[in-house]
Amino acid sequence: MQYISTVSIFWGVTMPLHLAFSNDSGIACEHLLFEGILYRLGNSPTADIVLSQSKEAEFSASLHAEVNDNRWLLKINEASGVKSDQTIALTNELNDTTSVLVGNTVCRFTLLSLDDVAEHDREYFKRRQQLRILEKDLQGVTDIGTTVELARNFLLHSIKCEHAAVFCQLGADSNSPTATTDLLQHPISAPVCNGLVAWSSKSLNSVAVETLHSTVKDSEQTDPVKPQVSAALCVPVIIDGHVAGYLYGDNTKGRRYFSQSETSLVEAMANILSLQWLFHTIERKLSGAR
Repeated sequence: MQYISTVSIFWGVTMPLHLAFSNDSGIACEHLLFEGILYRLGNSPTADIVLSQSKEAEFSASLHAEVNDNRWLLKINEASGVKSDQTIALTNELNDTTSVLVGNTVCRFTLLSLDDVAEHDREYFKRRQQLRILEKDLQGVTDIGTTVELARNFLLHSIKCEHAAVFCQLGADSNSPTATTDLLQHPISAPVCNGLVAWSSKSLNSVAVETLHSTVKDSEQTDPVKPQVSAALCVPVIIDGHVAGYLYGDNTKGRRYFSQSETSLVEAMANILSLQWLFHTIERKLSGAR
């Protein structure tokens, strides 16, 4: 038997709705939704927004806001579960956020203004421009240490990570740094970093930690002396199908996840490093053969 749960999200004027949820790698998928369009959510590949590939429990949902209707209406259809009818009200303040469980996926909804949407686009293109500038700066650089430090600065200043490190594993005889900071001794970041590196080394893919489901605000950390990592990202640097290093960044405040667009920028940085490090390896072998 199917049950239908209806969640209504109200405010004075229907504004764009930002949807975020994490995939199996912990990286957040983001969607920007506009009024007047019916969005189909679920674990079917034919859904407009695929929340999960899991077939353990089939579910589907519809989300829409009629023009000038002043609300978003989310209808959840689940194959099994307890019937629940609930209304979640957002305040009329912009950037108000609520989380709803759709199937087995935590969906985080945030109300945005049109200015917020424009600023999001400007920030993304600004970061892409910074990446292009960095790529030019790296041309002709033969020192591995310099490439590592430039990549770390990109994580800190462009991606806005609180802690960042770049690990290079080209071999002891390459005289390349294994990390640019003492992050491995950092009491907060080290355990998360080690875990993500191990996870990434097995999958050869980017992996992340997110706290989309958390209701605790950054200012309400249970222990302000020992804050916890709220978001972390690890991207491998691949050369000839093998891991040559990692880019790692995390935050304890101000961020709950790393988005797909942010991850794609860091992956682009990793691709640039892989080429630089490959050239370095080839030059080192040629020098040794002379």
